[in-house]
Amino acid sequence: MGFKCPLVIGKLKSNEINSVEIIRGIANLEMGFQPCIPQDVTFFSPKTTNGFRIYDDRGCDIWSTDRENLRPIYYNLNDWILDYNRQEIDLIFK
Repeated sequence: MGFKCPLVIGKLKSNEINSVEIIRGIANLEMGFQPCIPQDVTFFSPKTTNGFRIYDDRGCDIWSTDRENLRPIYYNLNDWILDYNRQEIDLIFK
C-alpha cells in the first residue's frame, strides 16, 4: 500500500502568477464565495527566504530565516497582528 501525499511544488516568477486572485480564492472558501481554492497554498521566496500562507479570510502566517527581512512588514502592518499573537511577536522585534 502506497502513501498518497497531495503536494505540488512549483517554481514560478512572481510575474507569472496572479497572486491576488489566488489569495482571493483562498479567502473566498471561508466565506462560501466562488471561485474558491480549497488547497493550502504557500508562497516562498528563495531569494529572501520569506514564506507566506493565508489560512482564511481573516489571517495569514509570514515567516523567514532572517527576522530583519520581516521587520518592515512588522512595522508597516503592525495593526494587522492578532491580539492573540501580539505579545509573542512584539518580543521578536523589540
